Amino acid sequence: MFTLLLTLAACATTPQPPEPTAPAEPATPSAQAPTQLQTLTLEPRLMTWDDAAGTVIYSPGSDRMTSEYTHFVLSAASVEAVLGGRPTEPVTVEVEVAGPTLTTQSPEDPNLPQPQDGYQITTWTGRAVRKVE
Repeated sequence: MFTLLLTLAACATTPQPPEPTAPAEPATPSAQAPTQLQTLTLEPRLMTWDDAAGTVIYSPGSDRMTSEYTHFVLSAASVEAVLGGRPTEPVTVEVEVAGPTLTTQSPEDPNLPQPQDGYQITTWTGRAVRKVE
């Protein structure tokens, strides 16, 4: 009976999505990499500021469990310049991005729930261009 309770308790834990990690790439697109413009509505609760690296990681959809996640690694200076500071409310911006870089991650603990092939992470790297009114 005790083993059954432990098993049920272990299964009842909610797995957390993989933490966004900044790739080892520059925060702005390189001259050789093809870039494209995308319009994003930045939600402050889904943004992670890394002052040491000078980047902000925006992870739309990271507040729900799925097998695929998208991260935008943007230059913090460009975001603050375009918005006049760090946003406190959702705001729509146009960003210039290069990539994407595709990676797969799995939790270190093999007993945690996870997709069969791991979490698929798509990472775009770029900078904010302008605020969309």
